Amino acid sequence: MVSSLQARPGSLNNQWLKSYQSAMNLGNWDDIFVPRYVFGWYLKERTESLLQQATAQGYLQCELIKADVHNLQKHSETYQIDTTDGHLLNASKVVLAIGSPPNKSAFLSQLEALERSHSGNEVCCIANMYEPSQNENIKQIVKSLQANPGQAKQVLIIGSNASALETIYSLNNLPEVANLIDKFVVISPSGTFPHRITDSPASTTYVAENLDLLVQQDDFTAKQIYEAVQQDVEAALANGETINGTYSIISQGVIKALNLLSYAEQSNL
Repeated sequence: MVSSLQARPGSLNNQWLKSYQSAMNLGNWDDIFVPRYVFGWYLKERTESLLQQATAQGYLQCELIKADVHNLQKHSETYQIDTTDGHLLNASKVVLAIGSPPNKSAFLSQLEALERSHSGNEVCCIANMYEPSQNENIKQIVKSLQANPGQAKQVLIIGSNASALETIYSLNNLPEVANLIDKFVVISPSGTFPHRITDSPASTTYVAENLDLLVQQDDFTAKQIYEAVQQDVEAALANGETINGTYSIISQGVIKALNLLSYAEQSNL
């Protein structure tokens, strides 16, 4: 993994490697803020390795089917899965691993239409930064910026979640790209980026009061854990604490609470 990072171009990538090289050499991965694509590599390799081991030992047979599912129906003892390309699949068990919900912006279809129109070099519109790939889309952005040398070069990003931050990072990571951009404009309903991860020390005074009170009860639910976390986070921010400073304390409280739940209640998560 480290060798793959070293082969990846970019000034910010090199800066990241220098910042965490000693920690990686010592194996202190818990102290490292790992880029999302690195975590993606880990999950992919981990999953493929486990599937290969399970298949080799005769525990299962695995077939990867690439499709979009638009309907799921229960029929007696089985489930019928309908895909958008017209195929039907039947299964005795179904696991919904949907991840983040898809974008439902009212104007998304308009962006996709503008992207397909290839309207000269005046506007470069990208509806999905990860399709076909981030690298390909960065090339499209560079091509558009280079085609208009006499104009102010702005990049408009709609949304301010982790993908928006990653896009800004990736564009600034390559000096030859960053030098073409005069200004980033970010539009977001919340008007804020996700909480910054900094090197500020963990809080020594913060107490997750709602979680602490909850685990002292004889019985509680997964929903109550969720509500307690919400209350503790809101209280922390109101008192000037940071997410980074309280993350470890709240995480430990959640783990403690989860371990006290019954198996049936854990399944509700």
